[in-house]
Amino acid sequence: MKYFLFLIVLLIASVSSVFAEEWINYGNQNLILCSSQEGDNLWVGAWGGLVKLNIVTGQKIYYNTTNSGLVDNNVQCILIDSQGNKWLGTDRGLCRFDGTNWITWNEDNSEIPNNYITGIATDAYANIWITTEGGLGRLNNGTWTNWNETNSALPTNHLSCIAIDNSGTKWIGSSEGVITFSGNTWNQLTMDDHVSAISIDNQGNKWFGFGNSGLGKLSGTTWTYYNPSNSDIPDVTIECMATDAAGNVWLCTEEGEATIRGGLTKFDGTNWTTWNTANSNIPFDIITSITIMNGTGVWTGMLFSGMVRFDGTNWVSYSLSNAGYFFPAVNCIEIDSSHRKWIGTEGGLSLFAGNNWSSWSPFNTQEQVLNDVAHIAADNDNVVWVDCDNGETRDIYSYNGSVWTLHQPSEYGLQVIDISCIKTDNQNNKWIGTGQSLVKFNGTNHIIYNSTNSPITSQINDIIRDLYGNFWVATAENGLLQFNGTAWTALNTSNSNIPSNRIKRIAIDNAGNKWLATASGLCRYDDLTCTIWNTQNSGIPTNDVSSVVTGQNNQIWLTTNHVDQWGEPSDGVLSRFDGSTWTSWTSLNSRLPNGAINDLKIDSFGNKWIASYEGGLIEFNENVIVAVDDETLPSISQQIETSIYPNPFNPSTTIKFNVPSEGIVKLSIFNIRGQLVKTLANERMSVGDHQINWNGMDKNDNQQASGVYFLQVQANGLKSVKKMLMLK
Repeated sequence: MKYFLFLIVLLIASVSSVFAEEWINYGNQNLILCSSQEGDNLWVGAWGGLVKLNIVTGQKIYYNTTNSGLVDNNVQCILIDSQGNKWLGTDRGLCRFDGTNWITWNEDNSEIPNNYITGIATDAYANIWITTEGGLGRLNNGTWTNWNETNSALPTNHLSCIAIDNSGTKWIGSSEGVITFSGNTWNQLTMDDHVSAISIDNQGNKWFGFGNSGLGKLSGTTWTYYNPSNSDIPDVTIECMATDAAGNVWLCTEEGEATIRGGLTKFDGTNWTTWNTANSNIPFDIITSITIMNGTGVWTGMLFSGMVRFDGTNWVSYSLSNAGYFFPAVNCIEIDSSHRKWIGTEGGLSLFAGNNWSSWSPFNTQEQVLNDVAHIAADNDNVVWVDCDNGETRDIYSYNGSVWTLHQPSEYGLQVIDISCIKTDNQNNKWIGTGQSLVKFNGTNHIIYNSTNSPITSQINDIIRDLYGNFWVATAENGLLQFNGTAWTALNTSNSNIPSNRIKRIAIDNAGNKWLATASGLCRYDDLTCTIWNTQNSGIPTNDVSSVVTGQNNQIWLTTNHVDQWGEPSDGVLSRFDGSTWTSWTSLNSRLPNGAINDLKIDSFGNKWIASYEGGLIEFNENVIVAVDDETLPSISQQIETSIYPNPFNPSTTIKFNVPSEGIVKLSIFNIRGQLVKTLANERMSVGDHQINWNGMDKNDNQQASGVYFLQVQANGLKSVKKMLMLK
């Protein structure tokens, strides 16, 4: 009997781990890092995952951490071996994809020298060689051999690229120049310059792209250097490079001392030709990767423009993004009253409504100010207020659906503004937090709160209004502030047991409790005392809580970020706290992408929207994502309360639900494939509690198999989805 119960628990756990969660990654794959052609398919590594592009049909298949075994969404380099395996270098290890199966080697499961892979090559014996931030590695039949500063003559562990010639000599780029490795012999050929790219042409010449000294050619033992003083190469800084079968060298450089690149350059051994936006139809001057086509021409990866094919005359662009925002790192999210998602990135502002995207960016509009959007707020009229960078200062724009309006700092009484948050209240006031003040702005008049008339002396991180009209303000150094419209009250470490004066976010639950994301744990303030959860007394992942929101059934959702060696946030964790139990999702136990989490919002249907630095925009539901039509759904202030008992069940279960208003109620059962199994009810019901049984039969009275099923309850525009498990 005990063994049977163990099997049931194991089945529930395994089914739950596979089917209980649903992730969608709306990624931007147009920031290209590498590519390789295989017949009619171009495999593209991007900041946002891996894309398989059929260059004949245009079909795109996306692989990322939420839908595949890819270990990280930042694909730095790619190699396709003679067996058709795709070897992918990422920030989190080495992946091999054979078209069906994924294998990952990282520091947790292997002897790989370092997780940060910068280059991949294969030799005549099918060994895989990688350059990393921790030295050189070779994978031979599952066994790793590593070389670094401590066990070899390798002068540095910071390696950037690798190429292998016909004799088997490894040509290695590093932060300190060109290194060769043949047999057991190491040679450092150049010094004191970063090597960004290496290519070996069909004559055996070695070409090197340097960070500060231009292009280098090694023919036998003779070096030739090309720079702007002795050639027509545009600049000394080479970003990427490749050589074709005709002996041409294709490269991308920076343009003088400017920060933009100088387009695409070809060197045929005598003549230099450069294509940029000033003299050609090239879409963009910033090129991030170059791949020689199987035929004539090159594939170029262009920043924010996807892949571009150039045959010497024509430019053909292929957008690879499966989302409408321009920069892969998402800063913030706002959900307005029409359930539309507003996405702020370093590349501008995007609107996701239903399945449609709209974007405003320096890359597609004349609204040059819509860059680096850090904060978004939507008021009661669905006018969106945006804090963005115009190059010198941060500006606030509002958008009413057709017109953008710039709001000069003088409108809200400031000269130079460093915006730290924007919020709106139910009276359409805009609350603008800065480094040392809080501004209340109604569109015409403003009031400034600072050290002269309030306890505010530090940055404002968040502001929220409770049901009684009080405003609660999270500060960077002043703790939690309460403002009733007239008087201020401060809650800090000197007058309470609040764990920290650095508060990043605030959420208020249905009971009026204030939940604080602090630098020293999660804190609940009930207007009398503070209750604290930290790593010493709970299952919270880390004490530095970056955001907190309230979800359905009074669950608390929060995000935390680990800190890397440079003190920057990384490896974000999503956590749920129900008052007693902690559940956390990480990149190791779920499909949450790696990288810091910048923002978290929960929509009216319980879907979590995550702003990730490396993963872009992610939608998550621990049960199943509820699809909504953002543009037509009414505002939802109530949810359908639904319970299923027993669950798991055999052979029947009772479904209890509450109808908030009289109308047509539809109860449907779906299987794991999304197929309708049975409609339990589709009729008018009165307000109040109802219940109905399901006996495990389909609409034709056929007994269904054990497994996961989903109950969907719909009533007057409201929808609830619950998972159920039938065991036999």
